[in-house]
Amino acid sequence: DLNANGTVTQDVLDIFEDEGFSDRNLVQMTAVGAMAQYDLSIIGAPSSNLEVSAYMMIDALLSIPARSDDSNLTIRAKLSSSECSAGFDTCADRHLTGNPYSGFGTESKLSIIDRHLVEPGDPRYVAGATTLEMKLVAHLPVLLDTSIERGLGYSVRIIRNTDVDPNTVPGDYAGVSAQILLPLMPSGNQIKLYVPQGYSLSMNSSDGPNDVIVAVNKGDINLDGVIGIADQSSLIASYSRPIGSSNYFVMSFDRLAAFDFDGDGDIDCKDHQKLLDEWSAGGSPTAFAECDNDFDADGIPNGDDDCPGTPTGKAVNDVGCPLGDYTLDGVFNMGDIAGFADCQNGPNKLPNPAPQFSIAACQNAFDIDGDKDVDLADYALLLTN
Repeated sequence: DLNANGTVTQDVLDIFEDEGFSDRNLVQMTAVGAMAQYDLSIIGAPSSNLEVSAYMMIDALLSIPARSDDSNLTIRAKLSSSECSAGFDTCADRHLTGNPYSGFGTESKLSIIDRHLVEPGDPRYVAGATTLEMKLVAHLPVLLDTSIERGLGYSVRIIRNTDVDPNTVPGDYAGVSAQILLPLMPSGNQIKLYVPQGYSLSMNSSDGPNDVIVAVNKGDINLDGVIGIADQSSLIASYSRPIGSSNYFVMSFDRLAAFDFDGDGDIDCKDHQKLLDEWSAGGSPTAFAECDNDFDADGIPNGDDDCPGTPTGKAVNDVGCPLGDYTLDGVFNMGDIAGFADCQNGPNKLPNPAPQFSIAACQNAFDIDGDKDVDLADYALLLTN
């Protein structure tokens, strides 16, 4: 577990005042926690363009003072080589910043695949605070020049900030807490590190957490060294549809790590096509009708399409429904306006009501300009479409 927590009590605030700083409006407190593993090596033939990626799923538990708009959480996952400063491709940095009130920004593709508020009665509930549980996916691809440098490292960091009014009455306090749980597999592996066939991973630290990483080929879930029929069959059995779809379900860490090629938190037809692109076993893959057919010719395969009868030429979103169709009934009409009102403060704010996977649903339906925010600019585009 990775934790960052702290509390400002009235005693601390009294000292703040005694030191002559009572004219200041706010005290900012910060709690930082991090875990990292460096000094990893990729062993194999020298290559100037070796693609390596890490995959991790993060469970985060965040507690902040109730209605505290000035309290923020940052979760940052990173995979980098020792040549990281030489170029963007040698680093992969995914982060999420925000809080349950102002929303969470996901510009860096740290995908939120589930989140909900912890309610009273749950043992993790904190009285006087808002506690949010989130499940996040980090896909971290990098390009390495192993002919020059083979060093590699990963890190996960959480930073909690909150502003505290020093003029609170005795007994008041502000507390911050964040907790990250990396999934513990039966084998003890918590992070998947994918290296191409013919390469292996060496961990040079004798006292490091060497049991938390396993090196495998992306898509090779049976670990036989090739991408073939058995892997395709496993992907088909794991198929979970796109996030935001009415039939999406959360897949296990092991299956997502193997088959979620684009790191968006689902196993869909895009991932199936990527598996076929990586095919190395010879012969022909078996048919997968869900992804091989598109009856309404809207560019979204049947299996990923929540609106399979979209009229020809109609612009659709990631789940094959017309832009603005929050209710997934095949049309954008007055029935979707309530959904727009819930989403317009930003796709990462908790909508009210808050259906499961509503972050992706908001983006699918209303983020017309692709800026990761739902606002009046999107509404204007909806009206013109």
